[in-house]
Amino acid sequence: MRCSREDLPAVEWATPATVHEGLVLFYCGAPEDPTRHGEKVGGQTISYKHPPEDPRDGCPYGLGMGRFTASVLRYARRRTKDGGRVPNRYYDRCSDPLIIEACHYLEYEQERNATAFDKAQADKT
Repeated sequence: MRCSREDLPAVEWATPATVHEGLVLFYCGAPEDPTRHGEKVGGQTISYKHPPEDPRDGCPYGLGMGRFTASVLRYARRRTKDGGRVPNRYYDRCSDPLIIEACHYLEYEQERNATAFDKAQADKT
């Protein structure tokens, strides 16, 4: 398992044989994987619709902590409770297509997360 942050040196934390099974139980947005239906990890049956991330592939959260992400966040438009976006002067004045696309992707993922959260709340009732 290794850190996915590009600004840190690649360091092997553990060999696959020594990775604790409990570390692979976190879902971080991986696509559905029907081949994992009913699979048991750490004594728990995982959901193929929300497969856990394997830390041997790199820490998914590390991607959100890198320099590039930090440089894009100043351009991001804050989400309102009803799903609107608060204007951001940095975003409004930006002409760099990479920054604009990164902001759009961030907004897409925020909406996807909000939808999943709302659905989970509705399923509880």
